[in-house]
Amino acid sequence: MTQPCKKRPRLWLITLVAFLFGCYFPAVFVTPEQPDHKELSRRQLLPLLGLACLPLAPNSCDAEAIWRSLPAASIQDIQDAYPGRFVAYLTRFLLNFDSDFQELWKATKEAEVSLGNLESQEFQRNARFARFSRTVQLSLLNYPPDKSRTLLEVLLKDYGITMEAKRQICVLFSLLQGPQQQPVAELRTLLRQVENASIAQVDIVDPGAFVFKEQESNETEVANVSKVELKLPAPPGIGGISAVVFAQLRPTNGSNGSLAVDSVVVTNKGCGYAKDMSLVPKVVLPADLKMLRAPNLTVQLTRPARLARMREKEAPPDQLKSKMTNLLPPFLLPVYNAKLDRLVPDQSLPLTPDPTPPEEGRRLDEVFGTGRQVDRFRADFVFAEFDSTYGPVGISPLERERQLFPSDYFRLMASGALASVVRTILFLPVQTVKVRMQTNPDLGQRGFIPALKYVATSEPSSNLFRGIDVAVMFSATFGFFSFGIKEYLSRELVIQFPGLNELFAVILASIASVVITLFFATPWEVLTTKIMASNDRYWGFGLLKDLVAKNFLKAAQELYEEYWLLTSKELAFVTTKFLIFDSLREALLFFVPAFVEAQPLLIACLCGALAGACGAITSHPIDTLFALRTTGGGKDIPSLDKLFRGVGARVLIYSPGIALTFLVYDAAKTYLGVGGSALMQTLDLLRP
Repeated sequence: MTQPCKKRPRLWLITLVAFLFGCYFPAVFVTPEQPDHKELSRRQLLPLLGLACLPLAPNSCDAEAIWRSLPAASIQDIQDAYPGRFVAYLTRFLLNFDSDFQELWKATKEAEVSLGNLESQEFQRNARFARFSRTVQLSLLNYPPDKSRTLLEVLLKDYGITMEAKRQICVLFSLLQGPQQQPVAELRTLLRQVENASIAQVDIVDPGAFVFKEQESNETEVANVSKVELKLPAPPGIGGISAVVFAQLRPTNGSNGSLAVDSVVVTNKGCGYAKDMSLVPKVVLPADLKMLRAPNLTVQLTRPARLARMREKEAPPDQLKSKMTNLLPPFLLPVYNAKLDRLVPDQSLPLTPDPTPPEEGRRLDEVFGTGRQVDRFRADFVFAEFDSTYGPVGISPLERERQLFPSDYFRLMASGALASVVRTILFLPVQTVKVRMQTNPDLGQRGFIPALKYVATSEPSSNLFRGIDVAVMFSATFGFFSFGIKEYLSRELVIQFPGLNELFAVILASIASVVITLFFATPWEVLTTKIMASNDRYWGFGLLKDLVAKNFLKAAQELYEEYWLLTSKELAFVTTKFLIFDSLREALLFFVPAFVEAQPLLIACLCGALAGACGAITSHPIDTLFALRTTGGGKDIPSLDKLFRGVGARVLIYSPGIALTFLVYDAAKTYLGVGGSALMQTLDLLRP
């Protein structure tokens, strides 16, 4: 590992030069058109499963075939159209019938972060199932309520080879209970194929009454009429065969020449019948027989036939518990309700409405019990919906970032520059007082508030904004390069070294961005400090012009003399900030994961403010040394109390200042089309 690391600075410089060159193309704000590509099948998904763990795909064509940006439809509309039980059952269906989906399940287990003994294995499985359910739910955005027929066609095309899969699809769509949600006609046709029922028996409710047309018929003629044919409606199922049924007649007691149905014989049970059809037998009378009262017969159907499968369904992976993959048994089928004009689940299935918060809490109590309070506590935040019959629906889909182009990075750099400039202008008076406290012993002995009050009352108010020109130049330069380089390298490092820890990759990228960025920004920071520490000048560009006019080489040496000291200060700040930020976010992710994932910007601001304060305190001694050495305050290291003069002002700059930077940066990225939601893509499990 030592030899490659020595070559990295050269690689970073080459990458930076090529990156800056790419940013100067005319169509800098236009994303290049992606080449045409053929849609990948599900079987081609397996070699690309590793993409789920990477923030950037090496081939945009392959990525776009599987991952896609979310449509603009409201997720609330999808939740209303497809209830939690439907989403969870569809997830189970995919885990049973899609081998690629199962492979993805196993692949994501390796990529997930486990909190060890704080989470039970069952909870981890539940949480992973909830994540997959959320991914399925987001995939349903392609199929709004008016396109549920298209969803049915997609499922039948991909999985409708076996009769068992067709049966489960019927069960799945029966869970849609809203008006006009089900493609009823198509489902009834499919249900009749799946049922493929036969005539089990015919029960006699009323035997009816028959007589001969010739009243003078004798008992011998009556005895010769032993049976009549019962004609049933043609079976609606594909390939149906009509049953052959006969009714045995017998003379009635006490009635001269009258007959009644004694029994019904099914000689051929037939196939292709369904429960939703009218099965009233029609009596086929001989020419000499007359029916006085029609018999009342009830037809009983067999359970759905288990046809031979064309191929066995894939076995779910061992990591899945049975309750995660269990689908309804083969003797349970939905039925068509003529009054409601839709399919309804089997009456033996306990179907409750979507759980209300109290009902959901009660079910969580039943599932996790009293012995797993940590799991129970986290489940309140992790699972948006939890149904003990169908499973949880989570809030963390399988997402990754789309491939970024030079124009995307340029917009990120512009957003970073804007965020840094806004923070600098807003906190410039605080920075001026900080520098004055660090370089002026009399002012440094005061606290921040007394020092600010003294400068504001004893000097012109414009002194608080001295050096604003070079300060803005420093912040714009620093924000432009540091944000862009960090965004690029943090992604590139994870691609080149897949096993690299994400936090470590971000810290390495930040270190590299600081080293490179300060090469362009150091002169502006030196000029800013010089102007703020003295009362001689107001504009920094005037000082720069005078220094260059006297001696260009000496000016360059003076402006870059403290490059490494300034670099050390920024590195100390960046390292501390990211370590604290990641630790705080992980702690919040454990205790309130739903809030962290639902409000990422708010959490970033909160954690960034606390991390910025810690980073400011850690790096403040170096900042004081930089201010003293830049203004000629001596080469000796001052005492500890002098090193921390102005630390309150610096905490104020880098605590709410970092939060403000996050807000402005996010707003600018969103406005320029490179915000978090614009870059994220979700795994498209249903592949429209």
